[in-house]
Amino acid sequence: CGRRQAMAAKAKGATVERHGYLYTSCYCEENIWMMLKKLSDSGELAAHRYYAIFISNPSRTVKIWCQRLAPEPDAPVVWDYHVICVRLPLDGSSNDKDGNQSEGSKNSGDNNEPAVVLDFDTVLPFPIDLRTYVTKALLPSALVAKSYRPLFRVIEADTYLQHFASDRSHMLRPNGQWSSPPPSYPPIRGSGQPASNLFDFISMDPDVGDGVVVDLLGLMRFLSMK
Repeated sequence: CGRRQAMAAKAKGATVERHGYLYTSCYCEENIWMMLKKLSDSGELAAHRYYAIFISNPSRTVKIWCQRLAPEPDAPVVWDYHVICVRLPLDGSSNDKDGNQSEGSKNSGDNNEPAVVLDFDTVLPFPIDLRTYVTKALLPSALVAKSYRPLFRVIEADTYLQHFASDRSHMLRPNGQWSSPPPSYPPIRGSGQPASNLFDFISMDPDVGDGVVVDLLGLMRFLSMK
């Protein structure tokens, strides 16, 4: 999401309903926040573990495949950052799509529910199991040039809902025009937060912002232990 892709993309509409949730193209951080807010209001957050995950790197050039804005079906989109959500079973146990328990979950009970990704901008199913998403949308690190490899900032849903704020100024061109039309609802501002702290979430500096910062292998290990 963000300015780099928005400036190159085709014209897009304003906020719409997508999979029952509000969706605005190129505002992935807000799409995930609004989804989590709706899930929180309905009580669903108490039934699962949800994480907001920012994907970026120091150069803010990450390749993600299977995206709706890809110029060709097999081509990646180079985002400056992207935001997805991962849902885990509440007890921490999860199976992959082949029924194998993830590391760290073998003694957690009989829950066979897989860890899943919710990405509003993917052409893959919504939701989709985590391992399939990683294989198809992110690819193994060895197949991706270092400058395009992703890092991940993983934030618990409740923390994200309370702390995130964006005034959307990152989407304004120098002439004051929007690089992509903003959502129709007011800007999001967590309790006691500044007008915008978006760049603290985009940053992959582990000493900045909420959550933990990991590489792809670290992401899989982190989620398998939850």
